[in-house]
Amino acid sequence: MSLRISPSQPTGNLGSQLRIHLPLDEKTLTVGLWGILLAPETQIHELDGETKTASEGTGESFEEALKEVTTALPAPPPPAIPPGDGPLLKWKVDHQKTLYGYLIYRAPSKDGPWRRVGDIIRVTGFDGGESAYAWRDNTAKSGKTYWYYISTLSNSGKKQQLTGPQKVVAK
Repeated sequence: MSLRISPSQPTGNLGSQLRIHLPLDEKTLTVGLWGILLAPETQIHELDGETKTASEGTGESFEEALKEVTTALPAPPPPAIPPGDGPLLKWKVDHQKTLYGYLIYRAPSKDGPWRRVGDIIRVTGFDGGESAYAWRDNTAKSGKTYWYYISTLSNSGKKQQLTGPQKVVAK
């Protein structure tokens, strides 16, 4: 696959979507594409050799200053709690840059059979910080025991189990 940019495209932000048909799931995976188009005469400078100190006279290294800034990120806001009475799953994740979303699987016992429930839960945070999610199973029957696990769905379509099976009794 290749990406072609029109010669008439102005410099600045680029954005589009790539739609991939997933025949096994009978769904379409939409992947956001973004970037920046620079003018050919734009000079790009590497900062490694140029900024070894964050500010004159402090002696603080660039790496120390960067660590201080990135570790001071605020905690993610709590996820919006979906309405309903079914079992509520909540999770927090970090490092989602290669993820498209999350999938929920449910089974009547720890040994399965596992079936996917609900729609794809799209990734909401790309800023490098932690993101929080909540999903409610409003199809669960009151008093019945269910097992759930959460799986990731990468931008390439690969699925990978994120959590182990969790037992829940629907109220």
